[in-house]
Amino acid sequence: MILLHRYIKKSQKAPEKHLDVARKRLAVVKRAMHEHKTAYVGDDLDSFLKEEGIYDEVCRRSAKKRLTQQLMAHMKKHHVTKSALAKK
Repeated sequence: MILLHRYIKKSQKAPEKHLDVARKRLAVVKRAMHEHKTAYVGDDLDSFLKEEGIYDEVCRRSAKKRLTQQLMAHMKKHHVTKSALAKK
């Protein structure tokens, strides 16, 4: 998977500035793949998220999602409903 850029799409047409960022990054990826003859190019996901300025938000959302999944699994295992949990 190659993640080139992320943005929140608010219309049918992608803004040109976002397309330019993705095109530039794709050119870098293609050049690196050609030079190194490998499918792995670039940094890890953490570096990308930090560069985009969303690392902390993604970490918080991920932790919240994991906690929710663990709670739901525990509730299912012990046959606890949401309403019963709310009463406690």
